[in-house]
Amino acid sequence: MSYFRHLFIAAAIPAFAGTAQAGLTICNDTDREQSISIGYKGDADWTSEGWWNIQPGDCSTPVEGDLTQRYYYVRAEFEGSEFEGGNYFFCTTPEAYTIVGDTECEGRGYEREDFAEIDTGTSATDFTYRLSQADMDRAQDESRFGLEFCNETDVTQSISIGYKRGDIFVSEGWWNAGAGECVKPVGGALKTRYYYYRAEVDAGEFNGGGYSFCTSPQAYDIEGDTDCEARGYDSEDFAEIDTGQSAKGYSFTITDETGGIVSASTGTDRTGLDICNETEHTQSVSIGYEGAEGWTSEGWWNVEPGDCVTPVARLDKRYYYYRAEIDGGDFDGENYYFCTTPQAYTIVGDTNCEARGYDRESFREIDVESYSHFTFTLIPHEDVADAGQTARPGLTVCNDTPDTQSVSIGYDGPQDWTSEGWWNVAPDDCTVILEDALQLRYYYYRAEVDGGDFDGQEYLFCTSPQAYTIVGDTDCEARGYDRETFREIDVGEGVTSYTLTLVPPAGDGGASTATDDGSAIDNMAVAGGAGLEVCNDTSETQSVAFGYEGAEGWTSEGWWNVGPGDCVTPALDGENRRYLYYRAEVDGGDFEGQSYFFCTDPGAFTIVGDDNCEARGYEREDFREIDTGGNEATFTFTLVAGTGGETDAGPADDDGIEFDRSRDDDDGMGDDVDDDMPVDDDMPVFEEPEPKQPPRRGGSRG
Repeated sequence: MSYFRHLFIAAAIPAFAGTAQAGLTICNDTDREQSISIGYKGDADWTSEGWWNIQPGDCSTPVEGDLTQRYYYVRAEFEGSEFEGGNYFFCTTPEAYTIVGDTECEGRGYEREDFAEIDTGTSATDFTYRLSQADMDRAQDESRFGLEFCNETDVTQSISIGYKRGDIFVSEGWWNAGAGECVKPVGGALKTRYYYYRAEVDAGEFNGGGYSFCTSPQAYDIEGDTDCEARGYDSEDFAEIDTGQSAKGYSFTITDETGGIVSASTGTDRTGLDICNETEHTQSVSIGYEGAEGWTSEGWWNVEPGDCVTPVARLDKRYYYYRAEIDGGDFDGENYYFCTTPQAYTIVGDTNCEARGYDRESFREIDVESYSHFTFTLIPHEDVADAGQTARPGLTVCNDTPDTQSVSIGYDGPQDWTSEGWWNVAPDDCTVILEDALQLRYYYYRAEVDGGDFDGQEYLFCTSPQAYTIVGDTDCEARGYDRETFREIDVGEGVTSYTLTLVPPAGDGGASTATDDGSAIDNMAVAGGAGLEVCNDTSETQSVAFGYEGAEGWTSEGWWNVGPGDCVTPALDGENRRYLYYRAEVDGGDFEGQSYFFCTDPGAFTIVGDDNCEARGYEREDFREIDTGGNEATFTFTLVAGTGGETDAGPADDDGIEFDRSRDDDDGMGDDVDDDMPVDDDMPVFEEPEPKQPPRRGGSRG
């Protein structure tokens, strides 16, 4: 885990009565003289200025006159010190300076350094920001920086590390970490994002990640990661550590799975999952399992004919999952899906694979029961598919519920949005809905039991009680049809075959539907606090967005348009949680939030992550908290005057372009959104580091 992600290094208070002048004042409550730089949005571009030297107990006013910005940024230093900001980068120089522009700092002869944010509020004309001793000590204490390894196994682990020093890779070792102990191979602020490590128990085996470095049995510091044997060294496998963007300190935990493999020679019985290959081809193997942070997949281990690998060092689950390929070919998996990449990988989370840049592929189950050591053998034509095997093309729907499900589908047809139905799918049966290779990424479905209800999303198509094919998703009632909600199926980019499985609801109730990842969805109204309903008692239509802590991190969704006197039931992710956050707007106007910030977009959106909003092309906006109580089956939240969007801020941007925030995507299935709506740039641009390219598939994984 990283030590510092966003460290707030000072307390900030508005300057009210008693302040000598308007502006931004910075006071030094520490015991050292502090040199201060500031950053802000100038008339031409982002601008940085420095330095103001502030003695202990004194104040300085770097920005004089009424404040015209909400956000300012500060950096504080004393001689030879480090400073941990909030990942807001500006250009600086050691001398007094004013620099316009926050990009290409080094190319222009400047340094690029980290600043912390000051939020002066929505309407403050003067503001005082205080540097506190305790927070400054934490921000400038280098003893907390560095790369640390902590050993949570019950045996001593010998640690080696690899990293890039200048233009070459180097490796160093060994640090011995006893059971329950920590060692710090790298002291001071980290200079690079990626490090690599190897852990051994009594010079035993280690499951690395396909990153090779030179090692020696004795203590060593070796420059270069090639020609190891020719230079008298060993070439051994290391695993990658990603310390994150701009982290200066990082602690890595050695566990039974991440540490060296305990062998029989240590006096401990052999443990773990072995995968052996009795086919005539080299098999590339990936595994999936339920890890500490969620469902996790790892790959690849290349297993030669007649060989074995140990991808899991100690068995602490009953079920594991595997995928085996020959030269990247197909695999006859079961209905267990994980994220993969062609390169060596460890991926946390088995959802939103394509959106995160991964493939979504099927795995098979391994039941190890109560064994501490289990050997699974790949044999020809049964447990592993031959290269070139292909799945049946088209869209298949399988029914794992106890009731016959009547299924309709919708899709973007050659003439217009089209809906078709019905296919009756009996319990424990499957039906091919579309027989040809899939041409689209997104399809939509509706499932009913005896014409009953269905908990759809806001994708609306025309339907009829009888068998039908209907072109067009508008004017349904006028054409003699019903207009009903469907749910989205994302089959992934370039996928030609897909299976959707309908599963029972988690509790009592009527029919249910599910995606093929096994997540059940009740046909009863479910929401981010089970049964959340939002009602509008104002005189204006309110566009509402929500934020919540989802399975993959803080998540925001919007927009739902709620007319005066109306109510909506946003589905969100179906989890019951006590705290939710909302934002309400009238014609894209202002909203008085409570400093709970989420990413938003003028169009319909679901955004995972509440940081780096602008850098990812989104806006960063303020939300309010909703406390549902946590134990209600349903919860109704009512927008009244003072809690909804403000109507007096003006519905248009600087160019007078009015816009309507809409939950419906621009996909022919709802109200259009003005895609030309300009997005104001309220924050400095985050710059992502160049990613390190992992090895290609075919290199040794273990």
